This record gives sequence, C-alpha cells and structure tokens, in this order.
Amino acid sequence: MVVVLDLEDTRVTINDNPRIRLRVKVFSKELAPFETTIVDTFSRVDLPRRGDFFYAKFDLRNPSDVIILRKDDAEPIMEKLKYIKKNILGKDAINNQAHIYGNIIGNEGKDTALWKRATAKILSVKDTGRSKEFKPVVILTVEVSGSGIETYTVEKEVALPTFVVKRLVKGTTVSAKIDPDDPTHIMLTFFTLNE
Repeated sequence: MVVVLDLEDTRVTINDNPRIRLRVKVFSKELAPFETTIVDTFSRVDLPRRGDFFYAKFDLRNPSDVIILRKDDAEPIMEKLKYIKKNILGKDAINNQAHIYGNIIGNEGKDTALWKRATAKILSVKDTGRSKEFKPVVILTVEVSGSGIETYTVEKEVALPTFVVKRLVKGTTVSAKIDPDDPTHIMLTFFTLNE
C-alpha cells in the first residue's frame, strides 16, 4: 500500500489521460516503510491527491519498482492489504495525520503544544467545485466546545485531501485543539486509518 506524498504532471498524456509522477511512501508487511517515485497514468476524473492511499505491489528484489494496483488487481491480495492498513499503516501515519490537520485549518506552521483542548462537531462540508494543489476546496463549518470554552461556530474555506473530505460527516464530533490567541485557528485530530 502507498500514500501519496507529492505529485507533478509529466505533461505527457496517453489516450488523453495524464501521466503523473508520484512521490509515495510504501508500507508493506515485509519491509520498513520507504519512499520512492512512481509514474502512472490516471483518468482526468480520478486524479490522485496528496494523502490519497493506493493498493500497490513491488518486487522484493527491487523494492523501488512499485506498481499501483487497480481494484480488480487488488482483489486477490485483499487480506494482506487489510493487514497492512490495520497493523502497519495506521501506526506509522498517525503523526502525519495530526500534522496535516494542524495545517489545513489555519495558523500554518505554528507550534500547537500550548493550544487548548476542545471538541469540534462537523456542521457542514460544502464543495466549492474548485481545487488547490490537486485537493478539493470545501467550506467547512464546525461547532467548537470544551471545558472553559463558550461554544462557538467557525466556518473556513480550506483545501483538503479527498480521503479527509469523505470522513468529515455532518454530525460527527472529533477531537480538536484551538489557538488561544485566535480561536478560529483549529487543529482537528481524528484518525480513521485503523478501520
């Protein structure tokens, strides 16, 4: 299984579908996680984004030779992939997830160690129809509450990885931290990688 870390268009198309160069982190049962580059062709309506997960396989004799599997190709090794997702990927990725959420909500790059703990209830996620750096731009509205915090609502337009958008379900309450200097800066910290 691979997680997309970065990507760029090669400016090459095959049957009008773009060839994309992906920098990925590879997770497997056999080896420690490692990074490599993959060049693959994707449909224009299903372009990869940073943070996306793909099933993949590689040659143990040459681990950097990684191939992304489409759904039909992944079926025969699905049990092995489920093991990787549950036992390896979730443990390794949890810190990266917190970093992603800390940056997408606001106050990028600031140390969140002294931020106040809170909870955030997802009120709505509206797609704007736009994208930024291959990520869909949405209008996210959350209701923030917590000990010693008067409940308030924050609405922000943010670019989120597709896998994050899919998990922001209306009515869901997630852990959060808020900036004491500006409570509209919020870090959401919920993880769904161990499903």
